[in-house]
Amino acid sequence: DGLAALGTRLSGEPILRNLMWRADENAQYVQIGTVQTAGAGIVMEKEVAWPGQDLTFDVSGTAILSDSTVFIADSCEASQPSMPFSSLTTSMISGPDGITGITVQAGKAEEFMVGRFQICYRHAPAARAVDRGEVDINGPEQRVTAGCAAMAPCSFGILGFGLTGSIVFVASTNCDAVKPNKLAEVSLNHENNVEFVAPADLTPMQTYKICLQMTEGRATQVGAVTGEGPGNQDLSCILGLPCAVTVSGQGLTAGNILRVGKNDECEEWFAARAETADGTSYSVNMVEPAPGEGHPVCWCQGSDTGCF
Repeated sequence: DGLAALGTRLSGEPILRNLMWRADENAQYVQIGTVQTAGAGIVMEKEVAWPGQDLTFDVSGTAILSDSTVFIADSCEASQPSMPFSSLTTSMISGPDGITGITVQAGKAEEFMVGRFQICYRHAPAARAVDRGEVDINGPEQRVTAGCAAMAPCSFGILGFGLTGSIVFVASTNCDAVKPNKLAEVSLNHENNVEFVAPADLTPMQTYKICLQMTEGRATQVGAVTGEGPGNQDLSCILGLPCAVTVSGQGLTAGNILRVGKNDECEEWFAARAETADGTSYSVNMVEPAPGEGHPVCWCQGSDTGCF
């Protein structure tokens, strides 16, 4: 029984070990030979994978067989291990004394399959797989959806693994474009949250890409931001009378404010002001603006600042 279990207990660098024997539990051990640790003694590996990139690395050892295998999984001992890579191939590294290692080529990690996984080695088809290293797959673990209004604070979190030091930007073009059209760019804080003031050109009801640029690797899309606010519309109101206004758009809520501006930047406005109770209906008292065309209608998410 001891000899049968020997192969499962040997680990570490390939070395010679003494083979000991004793007549019974009261007798002293005597050496009767040596044991050369083979495949289970593959050198421990530590690898890191990044979103959108292939992973290639070598494992080395001694007395590796032609049908020895390496795979990457959440657990080497699981009956149905979870494989994080869409494809994985191996090839033997030959030397003067036989096979000295195995080259592992893993395709891109499955989307949102992140965390710490084991490099598993099986010396022969019938042998038990043993843990011989780790692969950290960094990236987000789920898709992010958020809504942001122009000129207003915007925040959202990104759950994932190994995100420290990552940059997040919001773009109207593809994340991996040579020069992506970035509307905002910010570093993740220590809690993996993103906080920024949405730019003035964030258009209501338009969808933008949330891009994650990690320490290494190209930027990848991890979600989408939808511009909040009403769509553009022209109004015709009579000076001195309440003006009923109904708007439609994205992310409209009670407490939104409608104002008549004095300039296109919506930084100054007339006294005409209305707050909605349902997010869509307003009654603006048109007592101050001078008669004529071209007074900008300004929408504010929840206060008299950050309006557009």
